Amino acid sequence: MAKVKTCKNCGAVFTRYNSKRTRLCHPCFRKKDRAVTHAKPPSWRAHNVAKSVARISAMRERFGVWKATKGCSQCPENTSSCLDMHHPDPTKKEFSVSRMCGSGWSWDKIIIEAEKCIVICSNCHRKLHAKLREEKTTPL
Repeated sequence: MAKVKTCKNCGAVFTRYNSKRTRLCHPCFRKKDRAVTHAKPPSWRAHNVAKSVARISAMRERFGVWKATKGCSQCPENTSSCLDMHHPDPTKKEFSVSRMCGSGWSWDKIIIEAEKCIVICSNCHRKLHAKLREEKTTPL
């Protein structure tokens, strides 16, 4: 349901279709938002980027430890840099786990997606996909 409001800044009448509490029309809100963003010192952006990079690095490290504790399901390999995630059922795959780690997803969501996978070393993963390709191309 649309709510008719009057802008506190310019006096223009505008409508809001959601429940957000705002007293400003869209142009005035944008102008205020830009003023607030540009009023911050330039170092805040670098600080936020540095925090994001640190958070993502920590998440990748944590996921590497998680993979190493699981180890390869086919052989005794347990070095995290050698381990891949294989989705046995591609229809249930929502996202690539490594991309989730690098994009700032929460740990809980990463683990939910990782639990759908098999931890497997790179060599065994290649062998598995070669076998799957052979089965797909072999006539019955």
